[in-house]
Formats: sequence, structure tokens, C-alpha cells
Amino acid sequence: MAKSSTIANQPRIRSFFVRTHDHTSMQNGFGGHVHQAMQWYYCLHGKMIVNIDGTAYLLDGKQGIIISSGKLRSLQFIQKPLQYFTVIF
Repeated sequence: MAKSSTIANQPRIRSFFVRTHDHTSMQNGFGGHVHQAMQWYYCLHGKMIVNIDGTAYLLDGKQGIIISSGKLRSLQFIQKPLQYFTVIF
């Protein structure tokens, strides 16, 4: 009998999307919210602040952060044009 694969215990991508906010975008971020899933934000261009349980992390081009499930998070867009992707596990 074959042993079970360790891949089964790894996080799986539930959704993936890219967001773009140019200079004409009126949106400046997202208020505090909680997900019951792990989430990864990755900043492709521009600058954004990711707040996690009251601690601010500055992300600029080619930087990302993974947030554990159940953590309070918010986003603030500080330099546009901004492009980032979000992965929910």
C-alpha cells in the first residue's frame, strides 16, 4: 500500500486575483476585515501599507506578505498606479 502524499496537507489556492488602481481611482484601500483563510498580498507596482492586527507593513514593488487566518487586516494605497495580487488559501 502506497504512503499518502504530503501534498494533501499543503495549503491549496482557493482564489487568485489581480487588482489595479490608477491615478483616477477614488479607492484608497480597504478597511479592517477578517478572513477565516490564509491570504497572501503581493505588490507588483506602487506602494501600499498592509495593517495586520495593528502592525503596519510597507510593501512596494515586488514585495509580499502572508497573513494567517483570523487576523484583522486592512490595506492603504499610498502610491499609484498600484497593482497587486491577492491569493486566498
